[in-house]
Amino acid sequence: MSGARRKGGYRKSVEDEALGPVAAPAAGERVARVASLRGGNVVELEDAAGASSLALLPNRFRNVVFVKPGDFVVAAAAGDGDGDGGARRVVSRVLRPHHVAELAALGAWPDAFAAAAPRRAAAARGAAGAFVDGDEPLFENTNRRRRDESDESDDGDDSDAS
Repeated sequence: MSGARRKGGYRKSVEDEALGPVAAPAAGERVARVASLRGGNVVELEDAAGASSLALLPNRFRNVVFVKPGDFVVAAAAGDGDGDGGARRVVSRVLRPHHVAELAALGAWPDAFAAAAPRRAAAARGAAGAFVDGDEPLFENTNRRRRDESDESDDGDDSDAS
Protein backbone atom coordinates (compact mmCIF):
# COMPACT_ATOMS: atom_id res chain seq x y z
CA MET A 1 0.00 0.00 0.00
CA SER A 2 2.83 2.37 -0.81
CA GLY A 3 0.48 4.52 -2.90
CA ALA A 4 -1.78 5.14 0.12
CA ARG A 5 0.78 7.23 2.01
CA ARG A 6 1.04 10.98 1.90
CA LYS A 7 2.95 12.22 -1.11
CA GLY A 8 5.38 15.07 -1.14
CA GLY A 9 5.08 18.04 -3.45
CA TYR A 10 7.92 16.91 -5.71
CA ARG A 11 6.40 13.47 -6.21
CA LYS A 12 2.99 15.00 -6.93
CA SER A 13 4.48 17.23 -9.60
CA VAL A 14 6.20 14.27 -11.27
CA GLU A 15 2.91 12.33 -11.28
CA ASP A 16 1.03 15.32 -12.70
CA GLU A 17 3.66 15.72 -15.41
CA ALA A 18 3.53 12.00 -16.25
CA LEU A 19 -0.27 11.88 -16.49
CA GLY A 20 -0.91 15.36 -17.89
CA PRO A 21 -1.10 16.49 -21.50
CA VAL A 22 1.92 16.01 -23.72
CA ALA A 23 3.52 18.43 -26.17
CA ALA A 24 5.28 17.53 -29.40
CA PRO A 25 8.92 16.47 -28.88
CA ALA A 26 11.44 19.31 -29.05
CA ALA A 27 14.24 19.56 -31.63
CA GLY A 28 16.74 17.30 -29.81
CA GLU A 29 14.17 14.77 -28.58
CA ARG A 30 12.96 11.58 -30.24
CA VAL A 31 10.13 9.14 -29.64
CA ALA A 32 11.50 5.65 -29.03
CA ARG A 33 10.25 2.23 -27.96
CA VAL A 34 11.72 0.44 -24.93
CA ALA A 35 13.37 -2.72 -26.24
CA SER A 36 14.65 -4.10 -22.93
CA LEU A 37 15.53 -3.13 -19.39
CA ARG A 38 19.20 -3.35 -18.45
CA GLY A 39 18.87 -2.63 -14.73
CA GLY A 40 20.15 0.27 -12.70
CA ASN A 41 17.81 2.76 -14.41
CA VAL A 42 19.29 1.92 -17.83
CA VAL A 43 16.95 0.98 -20.67
CA GLU A 44 17.65 -0.06 -24.25
CA LEU A 45 15.69 2.02 -26.76
CA GLU A 46 14.81 1.41 -30.38
CA ASP A 47 14.10 4.55 -32.39
CA ALA A 48 11.98 4.97 -35.52
CA ALA A 49 14.94 4.19 -37.78
CA GLY A 50 15.50 0.86 -36.01
CA ALA A 51 18.76 1.86 -34.32
CA SER A 52 19.16 0.84 -30.70
CA SER A 53 20.82 2.89 -28.00
CA LEU A 54 21.05 2.96 -24.23
CA ALA A 55 19.25 5.57 -22.18
CA LEU A 56 19.17 6.57 -18.53
CA LEU A 57 15.88 6.79 -16.67
CA PRO A 58 16.24 9.73 -14.24
CA ASN A 59 15.89 9.15 -10.52
CA ARG A 60 12.89 11.49 -10.38
CA PHE A 61 10.83 8.70 -12.03
CA ARG A 62 11.82 6.16 -9.37
CA ASN A 63 8.77 4.53 -7.72
CA VAL A 64 6.47 6.94 -9.57
CA VAL A 65 6.54 5.93 -13.24
CA PHE A 66 7.22 2.37 -14.33
CA VAL A 67 8.52 1.30 -17.72
CA LYS A 68 8.27 -2.10 -19.36
CA PRO A 69 9.45 -3.39 -22.75
CA GLY A 70 7.17 -2.18 -25.52
CA ASP A 71 6.38 1.17 -23.86
CA PHE A 72 7.12 4.40 -25.67
CA VAL A 73 9.28 7.21 -24.28
CA VAL A 74 10.60 10.59 -25.37
CA ALA A 75 14.39 10.62 -25.09
CA ALA A 76 16.83 13.52 -25.42
CA ALA A 77 20.49 13.24 -26.34
CA ALA A 78 22.84 13.14 -23.35
CA GLY A 79 25.69 15.61 -23.48
CA ASP A 80 28.34 13.37 -21.92
CA GLY A 81 27.55 9.99 -23.52
CA ASP A 82 30.78 8.23 -24.42
CA GLY A 83 31.16 6.42 -27.73
CA ASP A 84 32.03 3.02 -26.23
CA GLY A 85 28.58 1.77 -25.25
CA GLY A 86 27.62 4.27 -22.57
CA ALA A 87 24.14 5.69 -22.27
CA ARG A 88 23.73 8.19 -25.08
CA ARG A 89 20.21 9.35 -24.22
CA VAL A 90 18.17 10.47 -21.22
CA VAL A 91 14.46 9.66 -20.94
CA SER A 92 12.60 12.93 -20.53
CA ARG A 93 9.03 11.58 -20.68
CA VAL A 94 7.26 8.22 -20.45
CA LEU A 95 4.34 8.06 -22.86
CA ARG A 96 1.06 6.43 -21.83
CA PRO A 97 -1.63 5.30 -24.33
CA HIS A 98 -3.51 8.60 -24.10
CA HIS A 99 -0.25 10.46 -24.83
CA VAL A 100 0.25 8.30 -27.91
CA ALA A 101 -3.22 9.24 -29.16
CA GLU A 102 -2.48 12.95 -28.53
CA LEU A 103 0.81 12.81 -30.43
CA ALA A 104 -0.85 10.99 -33.32
CA ALA A 105 -3.54 13.69 -33.46
CA LEU A 106 -0.83 16.39 -33.49
CA GLY A 107 0.96 14.61 -36.32
CA ALA A 108 4.13 14.26 -34.25
CA TRP A 109 4.02 10.45 -34.11
CA PRO A 110 6.74 8.64 -36.16
CA ASP A 111 5.49 6.66 -39.15
CA ALA A 112 7.60 3.64 -38.13
CA PHE A 113 5.54 3.24 -34.93
CA ALA A 114 2.20 3.99 -36.61
CA ALA A 115 1.18 0.33 -36.72
CA ALA A 116 1.91 -0.44 -33.07
CA ALA A 117 0.80 2.68 -31.24
CA PRO A 118 -2.78 3.35 -32.35
CA ARG A 119 -3.86 -0.20 -31.62
CA ARG A 120 -2.63 0.17 -28.03
CA ALA A 121 -4.54 3.41 -27.64
CA ALA A 122 -7.58 2.10 -29.52
CA ALA A 123 -7.84 -0.95 -27.29
CA ALA A 124 -9.06 1.26 -24.47
CA ARG A 125 -11.22 3.47 -26.68
CA GLY A 126 -14.23 2.92 -28.89
CA ALA A 127 -14.34 3.40 -32.66
CA ALA A 128 -15.24 7.09 -32.37
CA GLY A 129 -12.09 7.84 -30.36
CA ALA A 130 -13.90 8.42 -27.06
CA PHE A 131 -14.34 5.95 -24.25
CA VAL A 132 -17.36 3.76 -24.87
CA ASP A 133 -19.22 4.36 -21.62
CA GLY A 134 -17.62 7.71 -20.81
CA ASP A 135 -15.20 6.31 -18.23
CA GLU A 136 -11.74 4.93 -18.60
CA PRO A 137 -11.65 1.12 -18.62
CA LEU A 138 -11.00 -0.64 -15.34
CA PHE A 139 -7.76 -2.45 -14.73
CA GLU A 140 -8.05 -6.16 -15.48
CA ASN A 141 -6.00 -8.47 -13.28
CA THR A 142 -4.42 -11.02 -15.59
CA ASN A 143 -3.26 -13.16 -12.66
CA ARG A 144 -6.81 -14.36 -11.98
CA ARG A 145 -9.08 -16.53 -14.07
CA ARG A 146 -12.02 -14.71 -15.55
CA ARG A 147 -15.44 -15.87 -14.45
CA ASP A 148 -18.07 -16.02 -17.15
CA GLU A 149 -21.49 -14.78 -16.11
CA SER A 150 -23.12 -17.15 -18.58
CA ASP A 151 -21.60 -20.19 -16.80
CA GLU A 152 -22.98 -19.06 -13.45
CA SER A 153 -26.49 -18.59 -14.78
CA ASP A 154 -26.43 -21.96 -16.57
CA ASP A 155 -25.40 -23.77 -13.39
CA GLY A 156 -28.26 -22.20 -11.45
CA ASP A 157 -30.82 -23.17 -14.11
CA ASP A 158 -29.72 -26.83 -14.12
CA SER A 159 -30.20 -27.20 -10.36
CA ASP A 160 -33.72 -25.70 -10.53
CA ALA A 161 -34.79 -28.01 -13.37
CA SER A 162 -33.84 -31.24 -11.51
